[in-house]
Amino acid sequence: MYAIKVLERDDFKSSTLDSIVTSLQSDCPQEEEHAQRVSQWCHDLGVSMELPHVKIRRLKLAGYFHDIGKIVLHKDCLQEGSEFTEAELTEIRKHPIMGYRILNAFDDTMSLADAVLHHHERWDGSGYPKGLKGEEIPFIARVVAVASYYDRLTSAQAGEALGAEQNPLNQLEQLEGHFDPEIKREFVNMIRNLPS
Repeated sequence: MYAIKVLERDDFKSSTLDSIVTSLQSDCPQEEEHAQRVSQWCHDLGVSMELPHVKIRRLKLAGYFHDIGKIVLHKDCLQEGSEFTEAELTEIRKHPIMGYRILNAFDDTMSLADAVLHHHERWDGSGYPKGLKGEEIPFIARVVAVASYYDRLTSAQAGEALGAEQNPLNQLEQLEGHFDPEIKREFVNMIRNLPS
């Protein structure tokens, strides 16, 4: 009985979520940097699209928590640029489901759970975990997908001299079928209009 009351306390829930995030980020520091950048891209896109403040806040939080399910992955599966076996890829593809379960356990993050679950879905239906397509994919998940992909492109190529065809923005623009075309267009316009 006492244990149940402890679990229901907000401060316990908040510290538990913080512990999960801290554990993931200490195992893989680049995940913290990725989460912060994706969160900021989501926020900035929400502002650029003139969305209501409440929706912008949800975008920012979903961007931050989108990969929280990676806490269940082995450290080897968290290393960017690694070649993965089919078994490792199967495990990696479970992280949106685990993230959904984690965020669904907390009242404050329950509204973000669907966005986290579906951030690897693709506009053409080729994504995971459910193969949703088009507007079946929650709006916030569609925004997170673009921001996360762009961030992975830019962080993977940081410091490299790139030709026009390798430019992350050009790569994003030319990629068909993965992202909501309108969100992708808004994101590309936002990036192009950033001060140099």
